[in-house]
Amino acid sequence: MMVLLLPSVVKPGMMQGTAKLYGKLLFWIENVFYLGGFALYSLSMIPYIYFRILINILLVANGPNMASALGIWLAWTVLGLLYLLYVAVHDTYRMVTILCDSKEDGDDFATR
Repeated sequence: MMVLLLPSVVKPGMMQGTAKLYGKLLFWIENVFYLGGFALYSLSMIPYIYFRILINILLVANGPNMASALGIWLAWTVLGLLYLLYVAVHDTYRMVTILCDSKEDGDDFATR
């Protein structure tokens, strides 16, 4: 990867721009794997969370609450997977926005 910096060595003004571009390229190459792992982990947790909530709804229901718990259980059965998929995609999107908003100089706590 360092070969990409070699052409800018001969031109003095070009080195800073090339180094900045090189840094961003390496930043995103590293974080693509991190984002992929985060997304896969989020998606792999969906079945566990889905069935865990189904079981918890039935365990909490007792006596007069059984009718409302059955309605909640049916609603979760139909809409739960869509909701969990939405949350996983939203979390991954939030991670991307956090990575896009990173400070270039590394000084995250600078005061204005």
